[in-house]
Amino acid sequence: MCGRSVKAHDDLRAAYRTFRRTGVRRLPVLAAGRVVGVVTVDDLFLDVFRRPADLRRPGDPREPAPFQ
Repeated sequence: MCGRSVKAHDDLRAAYRTFRRTGVRRLPVLAAGRVVGVVTVDDLFLDVFRRPADLRRPGDPREPAPFQ
């Protein structure tokens, strides 16, 4: 989708970078080339406010991807 989508296994940082690069407010989430969901700019804000402690430490690589 021309760089205006994220994959189901991408993390929120990938979505954030795509939002910033493209200027869109909604991105389709793809798995095996099919749309399986949508992530929005508001989803990013909600995630940040739900987990403020995560802003003070690096992400845990064992944490599951947010789109699964």
